[in-house]
Amino acid sequence: MEMEQPTVETGNDMQTVMIYDEINRKKGTADKECYALFVSVKAEKLTVKERKAFFADHDVVMIGYAGLAGSVILAEHEKEKLAERYPEVFIKNAIAQRTLLQKVPEAATAVMSDECAVYHLGKAGVFDGLWKMAQIAGVGLEIECKQIPVKQETVEICNFFDINPYELFSTGASLVLAPNGYRLIHELQKMEIPAAIIGVTTNGNDRVVVNGEEKRFLEKRYQDALLQIHPEYISEADKVW
Repeated sequence: MEMEQPTVETGNDMQTVMIYDEINRKKGTADKECYALFVSVKAEKLTVKERKAFFADHDVVMIGYAGLAGSVILAEHEKEKLAERYPEVFIKNAIAQRTLLQKVPEAATAVMSDECAVYHLGKAGVFDGLWKMAQIAGVGLEIECKQIPVKQETVEICNFFDINPYELFSTGASLVLAPNGYRLIHELQKMEIPAAIIGVTTNGNDRVVVNGEEKRFLEKRYQDALLQIHPEYISEADKVW
């Protein structure tokens, strides 16, 4: 199945196209498994070096919640195990959060300037998405782990199965590179779209996540935490919409 062709969003002057990671572009494998960044036509025409300067010193805004799609799948398929620790109402609430999974609406892209870029999260979660987004944009990252939005139900379910919520299936959430993240969040809040600034881009090459005094470097590849529970749940991830 081929990835859909570059798209144009309406609603303001920002037309968006997709740019892929350079390796997959050269190999001609830009299918649905490849990762792409939605940028303005202006940014798409930049060289890799120019892109780095263009997207450096941007805020990294996250729309939605880390690992929420994965925790919904686990709540639906592992009810009996979860019931050993949690009451029925907790499990029902965790499943009901499926309603929070939504693609970024056109109304959201309408308030983004042509200096913004959007990356849609999916398998392997936020950490995987951050690295891939930075790879395409050509920038470094400084991310505050405690600022990444995550639902308490997701935290509890991940603790129960001893998995990392930041490496868990996160379809329905997106990352945005924005020159003024506070202004963007202000506009998104008017539309009741949950968003938070989780870090900044840099002109360097390091991509790090800070959690208190601990600092870790993002890795090139992550395996989705669902695989640690049951391999078939990854196929469920493709049906979550």
